[in-house]
Amino acid sequence: SEIASELLDHYGAFGLIIYSRFKQAKLLEEFPQSIHFLQNVLEFYLNNIAHNDRESCDNLRNLFAVLPPLKQIQCFSRTWHEDEKDLIIVKLILDIYEGFLKKFDAPLYQKYTREFIPLAVEFYSQLSATMLASVLRELKNVIIRLGRPNWKPYLLMYKTPEDYLQYYENQKLMIANLTAGTPLELYYI
Repeated sequence: SEIASELLDHYGAFGLIIYSRFKQAKLLEEFPQSIHFLQNVLEFYLNNIAHNDRESCDNLRNLFAVLPPLKQIQCFSRTWHEDEKDLIIVKLILDIYEGFLKKFDAPLYQKYTREFIPLAVEFYSQLSATMLASVLRELKNVIIRLGRPNWKPYLLMYKTPEDYLQYYENQKLMIANLTAGTPLELYYI
C-alpha cells in the first residue's frame, strides 16, 4: 500500500514492522501520512504515562503488548546501522521503555538495570554524533507537531552519544546507592 511504502521510506523496515503491529492490534487509528504514525504513538504514550488510573495502566499494558520486548530489540541490534531510518523507531521505543520502567519497575529497578540499561548503552555506543543528531531532529519535529509541553520527563534528548552513556552510568550508580544493602522485605508491607 501507499502508506507502507511511505513508512518504509521514512522509518525503515523496523518502523514498518512496528506500524503493522499497531495496526493489527487496532491500538491506533490509521492515518493517511506516515509521519503521523510516530506522532500518534508518542501522543498515546504521553497521555497514559502521565496518569496512574486504571484506564491509563490498561492502555500502557496494551502498548507494551504491541511493542517488541527488550530481548527482541536486542536481537535486532546487529542491523541497527544498516538503515539509519530504523534508529528513529528504536530511539522512541527505548524512551518509551525507559519512562515506563522508571515509573513502574520500582523499588528495585531490576528489569531497568539488568535488561534496559545494557541495551540502551549498546544502542548509544554504536551511534555517531551525526546519526544521533538526525534522529533527535526527527523526534523533535514530531514533538513540535504534538504541541505537548509535558514530554520532557519521558523522553531523553541529549546532544551526544557520550552524554547518553554518562547518563546511564549515573543511573546505575544512583540505583545502586538507592538499593544497596536494603533487603527485599523492607520494600513490602
